[in-house]
Amino acid sequence: GEVAPSDVREYGRAHLSIHHANDPLMKGITQGTTVWMSHGDTITELPKGFRIIASTEDVAAAAFRIDGEQTWGVQFHPECSGKNGALLLRNFVEKVK
Repeated sequence: GEVAPSDVREYGRAHLSIHHANDPLMKGITQGTTVWMSHGDTITELPKGFRIIASTEDVAAAAFRIDGEQTWGVQFHPECSGKNGALLLRNFVEKVK
């Protein structure tokens, strides 16, 4: 994959567009939920076998997973994202096995 400095830096609130609502990490997360971003870099190309599961208006790969593995990544701060952030963390601990 590739990470590069972003033309659009996200600091603060952004809205999550969920592409795979049945993904164990995203289960029950509200479409358009507010997440907290704080970054100047972005993923410009995912490696083969990686899949985007959520994005924001400015970041295509706000959340992704590796197909065939129990491996996920997010580019936002779920600990700062209210009840949906807590649910995402709970999904990771309880539903991802």
